[in-house]
Amino acid sequence: MTTPSRFERCRTAFIISVTIILFVTSFAKIASLFGKRKFLYATDRLFGIREWQLLLSVGLVELAVAGILLFGKSPRLKLILVTWLSVNFVCYRVATWLFGLPPPCACLGSMAELFSISQSALNVLFPLVVAYLFLGSTMLLIVTGWKRRIKDRLLSANASNNSR
Repeated sequence: MTTPSRFERCRTAFIISVTIILFVTSFAKIASLFGKRKFLYATDRLFGIREWQLLLSVGLVELAVAGILLFGKSPRLKLILVTWLSVNFVCYRVATWLFGLPPPCACLGSMAELFSISQSALNVLFPLVVAYLFLGSTMLLIVTGWKRRIKDRLLSANASNNSR
């Protein structure tokens, strides 16, 4: 068994951190469904469904992605899923901005209450977390592609040298 490279250790640490983030945020979204808050019955202005339906759907998707990050085998697939999820978060925020809708306040459910964090702090924290998810996964995917291309070129060069 070989010792993991620095890159592999970094990628593993990133995936573990994202797994924790997704478990926490999915728990917060799903846990918020068990309260009697008015916002749960409001209609999401972008999708036209009730907030509780949106929270449940996104919470379950986050939970599924976290499960794949925890139990999946392919690091590349894990990074693609994190990129996909973060792009969806960005698209939702951009769409609400483009349509002039008020910023979503319940994207993390009752996380503010569960962890005693102010809503204004969450409004700052959320874009930072999404940036971490997107930039981290994208950069690691790019480096993975570079490493694969370099390895393929070295293997093909060795094969052509050995055939002479």
